[in-house]
Amino acid sequence: MSKKSLSVLQMTVRAVKLGNNQSITQEEAEAFQAIQAAGYKVKFQLLPDVSIGYWNDFKSKFGF
Repeated sequence: MSKKSLSVLQMTVRAVKLGNNQSITQEEAEAFQAIQAAGYKVKFQLLPDVSIGYWNDFKSKFGF
């Protein structure tokens, strides 16, 4: 079985900045946590070859 993944592209300025052009709210963080709990690997990237990291790199900023 292949690993399920979700790539998160550019998100405008919101509550907590993760990197250039990537900021999310607590509500969005809860959604990413639920997506990961469902077996997906959540990756934040602006372009296919430019990643700022995975959800595991940022989730502590949101209490997870």
